[in-house]
Amino acid sequence: MFKRALRAALFAALAACGGPSTPRGPAELVRSGSEQHDVQARGAFSGLKVRFSGPRACALEVSIDAIEASTRRLACRAGGSEAWAFYAAADELFSDFAVHPSGEITLGVERTSVERGAYELVRLDAGGAVRARQVLDPAKIPASDLVDLPGQPLLMRSTIPHALTDGWLRVEPRGEDVAVAWLSRLEAPGGGFSNDLATGAGAWLWTGSAFEEHWSRLVEGRHAAQPAAWTYDEFRWREAAVRPLLAVSDDGTLVVGRAWNQRRCQAVALTFGEFTPVQCRGIDVPSADPGGGAVMVPYDGYVAVLDRRSGTPRCARALDASGRGDHIAALRWAADGTLMTAGGAGWDRWYGGMSISRGADPWLAALSPACELLGSRIVPFSSTARHHHLLSVDAEAGRIVGAGLADAPMTHSGDGGHIDQRMFGNLVIALR
Repeated sequence: MFKRALRAALFAALAACGGPSTPRGPAELVRSGSEQHDVQARGAFSGLKVRFSGPRACALEVSIDAIEASTRRLACRAGGSEAWAFYAAADELFSDFAVHPSGEITLGVERTSVERGAYELVRLDAGGAVRARQVLDPAKIPASDLVDLPGQPLLMRSTIPHALTDGWLRVEPRGEDVAVAWLSRLEAPGGGFSNDLATGAGAWLWTGSAFEEHWSRLVEGRHAAQPAAWTYDEFRWREAAVRPLLAVSDDGTLVVGRAWNQRRCQAVALTFGEFTPVQCRGIDVPSADPGGGAVMVPYDGYVAVLDRRSGTPRCARALDASGRGDHIAALRWAADGTLMTAGGAGWDRWYGGMSISRGADPWLAALSPACELLGSRIVPFSSTARHHHLLSVDAEAGRIVGAGLADAPMTHSGDGGHIDQRMFGNLVIALR
């Protein structure tokens, strides 16, 4: 009963819009806002992404059992209780979701039981009921984008997913319409999967009953990216350098990218010895260079603000929150221009390796558009043998919510056949 009451109080706090005074901004909340957190035991649905929608807080969540089988759902809470939840079928991976001004939601889904055309868009009304569902089949890609590819090369499939897969179909609201970015495996000669990838993006219009393709482009042709230095998945690093990144500006412009480029490759080569400079030469994704040299501070968080048209860095900052290892898992621009970050702080690696030897604590930070640090908060937990860290954040005037994993595994938690130790629980932190 106590836990249910605590959760009710927490989500009621998230829904509260404040009194008659002006709501405090995100930076002030990080510095001095009151804090509430909800921790649920291993096996609970746990937050991968969270977004506010009016009085609701909606989250894409995953649960994992003792044999590492996982499933996902999209859940919205309001007034201190769960308003509705939409569960994935056995052959579905919920990849991402977008909240529209109307309160309706577009959910990105991958069907793992089909070999081609697996990406789908699902439209849910504000109450969680399905309004439309259709395959994402980009037919308007210009022929000039496909010059180095054979006919019908796009399988619209990802690699085999795992519990913390970050999803290769990304969606963002564009009013009531939706912007999409996707990464797809290419068909091998003679059929089947190849290891080659391609990245595309597009805008799909919502008619009130269906999605209509407005335009689509291939933004990166045939390429491959599976950097070995990102193998461990405890902080969702496994695909961090591979998955597509998507943002939509106020004028509707889509910004698409990925994190793996020449300088990141060179940095991994120098820091971890995973690659050689010769191997990195084949990477032709443009790199942002905020100050010369390889861009990697192995044990600190790092933020750079780039011009969205040219990619020119406007500012960059390494964030040392704890004196030990820190990482940023999520970024979110607040309406007042504050840049919110969420992740984990206080972890350590074993000397000379990638394995992590000390657990992380949840970490929130606020920065100005000029990368000035406005506030930083680590939420301490007693365990250093397990991770507690955030994977997503959202901020509005008067409220912040971070979602992530509690009592989560470290690198070798499942060694010796103890795969049940790979389970994790839910973590929600609210500031107001």
